[in-house]
Amino acid sequence: MAGAPDGYSKNIALLRTGGGSTIAPLFDLATGLAYESEDVDRRMALSMGSKRQISRVFRKQWDRAAVVLGIDSDVLISRVTGVA
Repeated sequence: MAGAPDGYSKNIALLRTGGGSTIAPLFDLATGLAYESEDVDRRMALSMGSKRQISRVFRKQWDRAAVVLGIDSDVLISRVTGVA
């Protein structure tokens, strides 16, 4: 979650190798979270557990995302905290 309102995180690419395919890392991704201004759009382009404001994303939303993704919520939390 980058807190990016522009939708760049919707651009998903695949990296293909001789061993298969994997999702490419995100690129050209900006966030408005670093700016302290009321003029900055703090909504996310993609919702997280039905929330579009990063300040309203809690464990419940991660659990919902895990269901959608078809993985255990503790596994998802572990992966997210591992890259945070």
